[in-house]
Amino acid sequence: MRVAKKNDLLHIGPITIYGYGLMNAIGIFTAYQVLVRRAEKKHMERSLYLQLHSGGCLAGLWELSSYFG
Repeated sequence: MRVAKKNDLLHIGPITIYGYGLMNAIGIFTAYQVLVRRAEKKHMERSLYLQLHSGGCLAGLWELSSYFG
């Protein structure tokens, strides 16, 4: 039996979902939805806004690792 830590949100077998991980996933999904809606209003190509979203996510992860690293 494993003792739950402060940041643990949910345990499903050996998989632990942390609260900050869930918030990051919600933020990434929401940013993608906002980007899609704004890009469609400006008639941008789908591949372009997928590249923008991927680049933004990678830049955010790089900044996070350099800040806490």
